[in-house]
Order: sequence, then structure tokens, then C-alpha cells
Amino acid sequence: MFKKDSNKKTIVFSYPLQGIFDNASRVSAFNAKSIKDKEGRSLLADYALSDDEKDMFLQGMNSVLPEIYEKILKITSGVEDAYFFETTETDVKFTIQDNDSYNKNVLTLVDASLMECIIEGSLKAWYKNCAQADLLGLYLKSFSDNLEKLFDRMFQLKIKKSVSMLGELS
Repeated sequence: MFKKDSNKKTIVFSYPLQGIFDNASRVSAFNAKSIKDKEGRSLLADYALSDDEKDMFLQGMNSVLPEIYEKILKITSGVEDAYFFETTETDVKFTIQDNDSYNKNVLTLVDASLMECIIEGSLKAWYKNCAQADLLGLYLKSFSDNLEKLFDRMFQLKIKKSVSMLGELS
């Protein structure tokens, strides 16, 4: 979810940690129900995220946030204080400088991409910790693809800004 702060001229993308965990937990449960042992019994309890594993999950999430942030920074080379992120006790927040020309639809797409990257990156870290190679491979690829999608969407914001600035010059 994103919110504009017109006083600071920023846009804050904020994601509650509990919501990230709940979404990732549902996805991991869905994935885990297809994992069986040699006798064909479900290994759901071994590979689905549970509440008692939340700390480990959040540790993995914190390890992928810099990867996401690094991708965003590639769009802002040469711009001081353009973007920053923080993790609080309750939320993950990415803040960007607002530009009135930013299209709300593109901001909505950036918002969706950020959330998807956080969840998929966190699951990538989770499956790495669980030594579940097949699902790790799936989420490595998916996370990488979604980082590229995020980059493309952030670039659309930059293009809108450039086009807007050109209009001001004429």
C-alpha cells in the first residue's frame, strides 16, 4: 500500500510484517502440501511456515530487502536521497521522492511489485534454510523475474518524470 505525504513530497510504500508473513505462510502451505515422503505422506508440517518459525522467516526477509533496494537504487544514480527503506517493529517501508507527474496506475504497479518481491524473496530465503532445492530454484527464478519487473515499473516512473520536465521546458 502506498501513501503520498504532500508536506514532505514523498511516497511511502508500507507493508505490515504480519501481512507479509501471513501471505508467505499461505503460499508455503500450498506448496508444501505437494511435498511427500517416500511413503507418500505429506510433509506439510516440515515445509510450511508456522507461527513458531516467524523469527527465522523475518531474518530471511531482512536478508533479501537489500537486494530489492539495490534494484531500486539503479534507477536513481546521481540523485541524492531519492529512495530509502526501513524496517520497523511492524512494517517494511520504502520511501521515494514524490513527483506530481507520477501516474497513480504506475505507482499501484510498483506497489504490487514491491510486495511480490518481498514475499518471493522471503520464500526464497525460507526454502534455502529448509534445504528444499526444487522450491528454492522456483523462487530464485521468480524473485529474479519480479526484480526485473520492479525495475521496469520504476523506470516507467522515471520516464514520466522526464517527459513532465520536458513539457515544463517548452
